[in-house]
Amino acid sequence: YNWQMVFQPLTSTVHWPAIGHLWTLSVEQQFYVFFPLLFLGVPKRWRWRLAGALVLLAPLTRWMWLLFVGSAVPDADVGILAFSVYAATICQIDAFLIGALIARFQPRLLCDPRLPMRWMWLALGVVVAFALVYIAMNHARGDRGADVLKNIFSGILYGQRRELFGYSVILFAAGVLLVTIAGVPGTSWLSKPWITWIGRISYGGYLFHALLIWGVSQLIGQELKYSPVAWRVAGFAAVFLATVGLASWSFTCFEQPIARRFKTWASGGAFVLCMQKSAKVEH
Repeated sequence: YNWQMVFQPLTSTVHWPAIGHLWTLSVEQQFYVFFPLLFLGVPKRWRWRLAGALVLLAPLTRWMWLLFVGSAVPDADVGILAFSVYAATICQIDAFLIGALIARFQPRLLCDPRLPMRWMWLALGVVVAFALVYIAMNHARGDRGADVLKNIFSGILYGQRRELFGYSVILFAAGVLLVTIAGVPGTSWLSKPWITWIGRISYGGYLFHALLIWGVSQLIGQELKYSPVAWRVAGFAAVFLATVGLASWSFTCFEQPIARRFKTWASGGAFVLCMQKSAKVEH
């Protein structure tokens, strides 16, 4: 789905907005299929070094990708090229690898109680520096007022090579937040059950939210984003509550039972394998 959107942007049919966002799941599944195979061929002591190197080299990867797409699609404009970076799996691998590195090193990073705030200040400094550079660039090309803020942290970044470095800055800041939030004073409220529940059902929330936004838009006869402010606020509240409810139902009735069955099957298979190995050793 994502590759079709990259290489056939002009001939693609108009997708139903209720499922149009699901191309991102293609990116995720491609990463989960390909990268374990890559890392299986790397000695264990080098795997995290390789992951870190790929994260640091992500801007170079995006630049090389832009060169390739520019030659493959000669008539592509700036927006299409920027979307190709946004939708290509190879250009977003640092997001997934940062997640893997967080899972590996978070306990070690939180051993020193002074580190979380230092990392938070570093991340804030990087974000502010990036924003100031591109605010100045937007101003220099003639943007004024709120327009100086456009395409700095928006969904699809483009212009003045921000599509190369912008995602790295955002991912670095988000990664630091995920690593350090547990060690920052005043964040204990994030452990409240209703907060963590929203996190647990977030996959369903992502899956269904566009469908519910589309449904509300159909009910009121126009897209929410073009409605009066009062309608948008009410629509947001209705969609949020409905999304949490539907995602909770999906998590309880589908995701949890499937996960339990898979864990039972996996643990049973591991037990049988261990018994077979044990029998061979005894023999």
